[in-house]
Amino acid sequence: MSIIQSSRDPTRGVLATTHLRTWGLHELGKHNTAKVSITWSGTQLRRFRVTDLPPRATIRLGCAGNGCPFKSRGTESNDRSAIDVLQDLGPAPRKVTAGQTLEVHVSAHAYDGKLVRYHLLSGHRPSAVIRCVPLGNTKPRRHC
Repeated sequence: MSIIQSSRDPTRGVLATTHLRTWGLHELGKHNTAKVSITWSGTQLRRFRVTDLPPRATIRLGCAGNGCPFKSRGTESNDRSAIDVLQDLGPAPRKVTAGQTLEVHVSAHAYDGKLVRYHLLSGHRPSAVIRCVPLGNTKPRRHC
């Protein structure tokens, strides 16, 4: 995004146009390197890990759809670089069934956030939709 500033030079009588680039917190955020991996048997969640976490990361897990066993759960990395989500969040995430959507939001201080969505279908391998949440924003987008 840029702002166009125009001014008139009194000695020459010409109009000078200057482009001023604006910046914000979204340009200060470091790239989030977290990787989310799940193993889906076709009917239930077998494995759910988040690896390559930035320091002091927070993981929020959300569930949407009919019969979700939870709406939102969260955990912190506590200086770990990898987290087994099923072990940290108890038995509720294991009860996720086909037809539901899992959202994993990984955030850390001074890093851009990362949002990964999995739509779970019976008998199909879930595909990840990865979005970036720029530092200082709450709305996910494709690129930071």
